Amino acid sequence: MWIKSSKLIVMIVLVLSFVKAESQQSTSNKYPSLFWEISGNGLTKPSYLFGTMHVSNKMVFHLSDSFYNAMKSVDAVALELNPDVWQGQMVSMERLKLNYANFVNAAGNDFLTENSFRISSYDDELKAALGTEPAVVNNLLYRSFKAKEDFEEDTFLDMYIFQTGKKLGKRSAGVEDFYETEKIVLQAYADMATEKKKKKIDTDGESMREITKKMQEAYRRGDLDLMDSLDYMTERSEAFREKFLYKRNEIQANSIDTILRKSSLFVGVGAAHLPGARGVIELLRKKGYTLRPIKMTNRDAAAKEETDKLKVPVIFTGQQADDGFYSVDMPGPLFKLTDESQRLDRRQYSDMNNGSYYLVTRVKTHAAFLGQTEQMVMKKVDSMLYENIPGKIIEKIIIEKNGYKGYGITNRTRTGNLQRYNIFITPFEVIIFKMSGKENYVRGKESERFFTSIRLREVDRSGNIFESKQTGFEINLPGSAKEGVDRNTSDGIDRWEYEAIDTASGDAYLILKKSVYNFKFLEEDSFDLKLIEESFRSPDFFDRQLQRKLSSFEGYTCLDVKEKMKDGSFVTARFIIKGPQYYAIAVRSKNAHNDFNEYFNSFRFTQYKYSGNKLYTDSFMHFTVATPVKPELNDDYRTTLEKVTKEIAVNKAYSTYRSYWPKSRNAIFKSDSTGELVSISIQQYPQYYYVKDSSKFWIKEWNDYVEKNRLFIYSKDSFLLVGDVRGFKFTLKDSASSRTIERMSVLKDNYMFSLVTMGD
Repeated sequence: MWIKSSKLIVMIVLVLSFVKAESQQSTSNKYPSLFWEISGNGLTKPSYLFGTMHVSNKMVFHLSDSFYNAMKSVDAVALELNPDVWQGQMVSMERLKLNYANFVNAAGNDFLTENSFRISSYDDELKAALGTEPAVVNNLLYRSFKAKEDFEEDTFLDMYIFQTGKKLGKRSAGVEDFYETEKIVLQAYADMATEKKKKKIDTDGESMREITKKMQEAYRRGDLDLMDSLDYMTERSEAFREKFLYKRNEIQANSIDTILRKSSLFVGVGAAHLPGARGVIELLRKKGYTLRPIKMTNRDAAAKEETDKLKVPVIFTGQQADDGFYSVDMPGPLFKLTDESQRLDRRQYSDMNNGSYYLVTRVKTHAAFLGQTEQMVMKKVDSMLYENIPGKIIEKIIIEKNGYKGYGITNRTRTGNLQRYNIFITPFEVIIFKMSGKENYVRGKESERFFTSIRLREVDRSGNIFESKQTGFEINLPGSAKEGVDRNTSDGIDRWEYEAIDTASGDAYLILKKSVYNFKFLEEDSFDLKLIEESFRSPDFFDRQLQRKLSSFEGYTCLDVKEKMKDGSFVTARFIIKGPQYYAIAVRSKNAHNDFNEYFNSFRFTQYKYSGNKLYTDSFMHFTVATPVKPELNDDYRTTLEKVTKEIAVNKAYSTYRSYWPKSRNAIFKSDSTGELVSISIQQYPQYYYVKDSSKFWIKEWNDYVEKNRLFIYSKDSFLLVGDVRGFKFTLKDSASSRTIERMSVLKDNYMFSLVTMGD
């Protein structure tokens, strides 16, 4: 009897436990939707919170009528970042990052390479200019993947929310600041790197692919609880999560609260920010708001189609190239692209409101110097159109603007979007104006305004004395010179280029200038001139050398050569080295007997011109200097970066026995206009290091440098600064080089400041 009773009790307990578990499962789902209504706390009408995924996959576009009705009812639409200003802020931040990286980089390791003065074929660059879309455009507007583009919408969900709000006439906003978020993310990675207790990921035998699939299914169902659990399961660092998620949750909630006090709002943020005790939902509840989930029913295709047909009006303003060669009307500024792998000068503006973009690409051809006429380049371009214009070409016409001919192209991509090109051929480059948009957007008045506004600078057929913007030289050139800067440092180029053509004779003129700073050795002038010569003689175009003579120009050793080209024309060139500035001056002609002495003898070195010194104080490296070149650095971002770097450096997990000697720090003052450069290195000596005998210390400093670099001290001079701070200036030379290395060293407390540049 007792046995039967005990069995019955066990069965009852099991049943009750099962019922209790079922009951808990049905009530434990605290966050059952991606979509939440915000009310209470004095609001006169509801606002809305929506959890997004930053992708364009159709999976995230199951948007019901409640989604569109909510957007229609509010005053403003917000995302994590405001797309109205996001593009400009992103470009500014990239520039600041690049400026900082260049500023603290170690200098003085330049070498001449085979590409330093080479003129190469431009075919690959032209194909890339015609057929590729800048990566930043996809990141800003689409977030698409070629392999899945048939299963994606026209843009990613966040951008769709922004564009829908714009089409409905809503104000736009952001609940995070771009710069602050960048700093938080930077600190999050630093915290993760220095975290002592590392978290082990336990997926219970499931692969990341299976977990990702579960995450997607959870998003489809609006199950934020499961998404939060899966996200936490795969999180590698508690410290990273603290900054990257929780800190940003607080910022988002505070920003939403601020906006709600002034206007009703529809706000979309990443779904991971919503759930949990420290999620945005609970943070808003703590502020007094009531949040209730809204059930998302079937996708409202009719509302989406109706909204997608709307266009947002844009205002055009005139934009001009840096060198003034072209101007064009744009709905926004032309931002320079810095992440391109090809040697292309690309400027773009993405119209975030309408999902279109405007692109101006310049491909340097050096066609005049290579003996290729504009008609020949047009034929080359024509031969590339079929393979490199996306999708199907539906119109191709001959166009002309300010004396330059080219092609007008209209094409439709495989995804059904219309694009337009205006391609112009000049003696020095191919300039491509392109516009792309969703479906038939490019047939509208916006594209007409863009393309009809294009203006190109007309050819000046009068001869003149040309002085470069860098003011390092002047020379007599026919017509107006084309000036450009090639910054493709991945190919070791980084040079200035100047081109001109005599339209009457067809003779083409070329000047290349490159700065080469090496503080470790000074090569013989004759050897470096030979390297310039070898670099300049491209095997693709040069046949054989007819003359070669080492000579002198204004006291500088130079090399004069004459070459026969494969097409039967002739190139006469002079190579000169003036300190760290290397020059190749050349002219190409069909006539072997033409005398170009007047051209070469008109070349003159001129003084660099600066607008005056500015006082620059570097609180991180503890110096003040009067300089005509003041680095553009963001102090807030730099403070965070310096702090992060220091935290990682002193962390025990990253330190070694060598940490007794602090790592030296660098600062580079470089003029992008002249090529001049001064490098500063700062060596902090260890805490208990001190100089016993200053005379021996300085002698050892000089001898170490001289012996290591096989140079000799040409001159030296000592000086004394305020506070009994001693320093030395000295000039280093090599017997077969006209160049010098100018150094200055200052010892203050336990810091050695070393300044170095080059002269002649």
